[in-house]
Amino acid sequence: LFLASTVLGADLAVRGPQEGTWELDAVKLPNEPNYPEPKKEKKGRRLLMVTATHFCWVQYRFEKGPDSGKAETTMVAGGSYTVQGDTIKEKVEFASAKLLPDVGTIFVITKSRFDGKNWYRTFTSPDGEKEDQRWVRIK
Repeated sequence: LFLASTVLGADLAVRGPQEGTWELDAVKLPNEPNYPEPKKEKKGRRLLMVTATHFCWVQYRFEKGPDSGKAETTMVAGGSYTVQGDTIKEKVEFASAKLLPDVGTIFVITKSRFDGKNWYRTFTSPDGEKEDQRWVRIK
């Protein structure tokens, strides 16, 4: 473990609150007062895995419901990120075909805050569109 942390240049004893595995629970536009209730029957999932220096998210849909055991990846992207206060800058370094134009783009996340189980953040696209996201920690 010590060798891994030394080689990777990461201090494994100190973790940021963003590190771990998350599932997108709800999205709302900034002018909406509340997050919508999560749907009972999910057609798919978006998971976000975050390490000390990198992120990767994958979105997939279930073939015949969440218990079918079969799912198809619909989008994936990832890369490196930096944190400064409550602002995170994600640089997309790889992506699935649908998101390939985003490679090299830096996405800004503001108002990043944690309440233990949930991660609230405002995602801003390069063209200025914003959405508030609520992610739930699953690992």
